[in-house]
Amino acid sequence: HYIKVYPEAELRGILLIKLLEPGGKKIIGIIKKMIIPKNIKRFRSRMKIAGLTISKEGDYIFQVSKKEENEKNFNLVSELPLEVKIVLNKPLERKIVN
Repeated sequence: HYIKVYPEAELRGILLIKLLEPGGKKIIGIIKKMIIPKNIKRFRSRMKIAGLTISKEGDYIFQVSKKEENEKNFNLVSELPLEVKIVLNKPLERKIVN
């Protein structure tokens, strides 16, 4: 979710989305173009991540950074938590009746 300061201007840039595991190690990094049209004040975006491998339980963090066309560096704009719990189901016991 992003709110533009000047809604009358089009905003172009790049989004950098990182997923960090509980220890802080980066699992994935995704770069996505960002275009917010004129007169749009609030911006939302969705994305699908296929084949994401989670190795342990804990609090993972999505870090979202943006770099507008006139900027040199990415600026962190949001951190979104993701709590992961791994639940293993026990196999059903089968009883053989004679």
